[in-house]
Amino acid sequence: MRTTSGHAALVYSPGVGLELLAHPLVVAPKLWYEAEFLFVGGRVDLTYYRYRNQNDLRLTPQVGLSLAGHGNLFYGVNIPLTPERLDVLNRHRLTLFFNFLEPFGKIGG
Repeated sequence: MRTTSGHAALVYSPGVGLELLAHPLVVAPKLWYEAEFLFVGGRVDLTYYRYRNQNDLRLTPQVGLSLAGHGNLFYGVNIPLTPERLDVLNRHRLTLFFNFLEPFGKIGG
């Protein structure tokens, strides 16, 4: 869930959510800050992965294409912040977001 600030062409907002990895099943809380201007966007995620006794905190800066806030295709790099690392996480990330715009903000991503 997130709130949005800015004008129609420039959208920026913090957010909080969950990331789900299917195999192995990992639910990871995350915080992010995102900014979009027309067809260009950027985002920084901080995600905490925990699987069994492993803890993995990652910082992920991302840049890519935006469709004025309706959707995003971002490429990012996972930067490990802890010595423990989950083997299922790749160093590179390609993400596709779909956002549902509300009158006063957007839900998604």
